[in-house]
Amino acid sequence: MDSQPSGNNNELISVETENIIFVLKGERYGISDEAILRINTFNKDLIESDIEYIKGLFLKEYSNYEIIIQSKNGADVEFYHQNINIRNKVTPITSKSKNLSGVINFKGDIGATDFVVTVNNKIELEIILEVYPTKISYKEDYKAILKDVNEEIYNLAYGFLARTYLSSEINNKSNNNDSEFYSILNYVFDKLKKSIDIILYNPYHELQKDSRVVKYHKIRNAPNETIKYLEKRPYLMEKINGTYLPKEALITNKTVTTNTKENRFLKFMLLKVIDKIDKFLLKLKKLNNNDKEILKKLNSFKREINKRINTSILRNIPCEYNEANLSLVFSMGNGYKEVYKYYLMLQKGLSINSNIFSLSMKELSLLYEYWCFIKINSLLKKKYKLVSTDILKINKDGITVSLVKGVESSLTYYNPQTNEKFKVYYNSRRSSKTVSQKPDNVLSMHKDSSIKSYEFIFDAKYKIDTSPEYIEAYGSVGPKEEDINTMHRYRDAIVYDYNKDKLLERKDKIKNPVGAINNCIFGAFVLFPYDNEEEFKNHKFYRSIEEVNIGAIPFLPSTTNLMEDFLEEIIDESSYSSYERAIEPVGKEDYLKDEYFKQRTKIYDFE
Repeated sequence: MDSQPSGNNNELISVETENIIFVLKGERYGISDEAILRINTFNKDLIESDIEYIKGLFLKEYSNYEIIIQSKNGADVEFYHQNINIRNKVTPITSKSKNLSGVINFKGDIGATDFVVTVNNKIELEIILEVYPTKISYKEDYKAILKDVNEEIYNLAYGFLARTYLSSEINNKSNNNDSEFYSILNYVFDKLKKSIDIILYNPYHELQKDSRVVKYHKIRNAPNETIKYLEKRPYLMEKINGTYLPKEALITNKTVTTNTKENRFLKFMLLKVIDKIDKFLLKLKKLNNNDKEILKKLNSFKREINKRINTSILRNIPCEYNEANLSLVFSMGNGYKEVYKYYLMLQKGLSINSNIFSLSMKELSLLYEYWCFIKINSLLKKKYKLVSTDILKINKDGITVSLVKGVESSLTYYNPQTNEKFKVYYNSRRSSKTVSQKPDNVLSMHKDSSIKSYEFIFDAKYKIDTSPEYIEAYGSVGPKEEDINTMHRYRDAIVYDYNKDKLLERKDKIKNPVGAINNCIFGAFVLFPYDNEEEFKNHKFYRSIEEVNIGAIPFLPSTTNLMEDFLEEIIDESSYSSYERAIEPVGKEDYLKDEYFKQRTKIYDFE
């Protein structure tokens, strides 16, 4: 095998075998220490005969590459790639030629990819390399976004679960399976442990009164309870040496106690968790499952909880299941509300009806789309009250989180500043006079109880342009021009659906304005992965938000400030401010002048 990973005429790869010459041409963007190119050649018996690793070379998303495959001895040559759109691009140069060529583009597919060349139906050459996004830190993004999605999904689900079950009795019968229990316990245990420690450092306590009747010589002072007791029993008083003294009286001692129903219920919950761990360990033993890592973790979890019970105030507090879960302590108490949430988590279980956690790096664009929707709602929950959602469903088996590409989902919020409700939609189809549109995220508001919704689109695009021409034109790296053009298309296509008959429904709509039919897009924005918010403030596509209400906002787990500020601005502003974001038709001022209305009246005056 003779390979040349770099060469003239933009040759990135040039490989020659006994039967073919393979050439890949394209623009060289740089070198990554993580990227590894692997070239395999095979002999006639399909046994791997030569392997070469070349560190540093990678391809880029949304870039064109030319493939040329020359047959050296007239043998039949075929090119294979798992993506049919790429596979079909590499074809014979002419109908009679054995040589192949074509221009391919990976679009947004990133991660490992391979080219396979066969000669006379036998594998001759296999080239394995990686496709990077323009933003080459995608592996770090993948980990950070997946971690953030995980965190936000669980917080959203169990915040909703705790709030729903707070006023009802807990079902102590577990319906979730063992693997689910272990998965949840493994995820929440560090947080559970931290919450228990917070409680034990400052446990909830009550002032306990101990009252008893004693002889007068044991009375050290006369508190109000003692005086009231004697006022009702004057016969207990006797005159001794000219002074009236009681024969006996009631005394009250006040002591602080941690033996409260809340702490008894806390111990009950912790012991229930230990009980579930014991049952899980017993089942593993019966199944002869000797996975040392799992057994080690489970025993460690059990040991940590027992240690906190046996070396704290909980040691001498009885275990008791009662209605303590209705106490405000479990909805507001520091540490208590978290332990209660995690207990519900382990008792009720969680099912996530989505492919979020199974997405590979190749599908990072879809993961980014999920993350944008989840993170937008995470930011909104900081300031606004989550009223309802259709992505969370509760049944006897626990709570199900459903978030699927192509299926509409929504969350409804209440704004205490304006007393208005608003919705955030994911994959919601929007009507159009031409072709219906389906943007990723839509924020829909009804300002001042208007039947018309003020809607803002936030479309997730895991793409970024770093070309020198782009930076020269716009000031820095940023979203691709084609994605900004898509925002213009959204705003132009999704029009206000005006119908006089619908105005008759206005009173009903005002009662429940969220979900009204009429809508109008007042802004459309690209969310894209960039980690320098300050630099992007000077970008043309950020300044354009103020000018035409179309533009872009950098959005990553490390860069959410601009997005959070913008959401707060458009939600809290008045309907007049929202209306002013719309682009007015050219000549509107002249059109509204009185003389033009007079002229129009004359035109249609047929009498």
